[in-house]
Amino acid sequence: MYVSGRERSLRAAAEFIGALGANVGAAMLLREGTRVILKFFPGWGNVVCGLMAGTGTYAIGRAASVFFIEGVSLPDARRIYLAGRKVRERPSLPASERIDKAHAKTG
Repeated sequence: MYVSGRERSLRAAAEFIGALGANVGAAMLLREGTRVILKFFPGWGNVVCGLMAGTGTYAIGRAASVFFIEGVSLPDARRIYLAGRKVRERPSLPASERIDKAHAKTG
């Protein structure tokens, strides 16, 4: 079966994960170890674990999407994966709030 002209198989998935780098496996092990430790702190531990899981899932999903559907090269998909894992310093506002703030500043 093909998705956007690319083979959808276990081999293609292994090639994709391999292209993201061996650090994906190491990062997953470190994340899981951190989750185990954080589970000892009810409440905050769950929040942090959820954020970590969400960030990793988003980064891999976005990289897979651009590789398999948009047809970018493996090195570009790797760059997108690494960029998706970075913690944003300042979260962006939804477009409607940005427009409202811009209007408030001008007048």
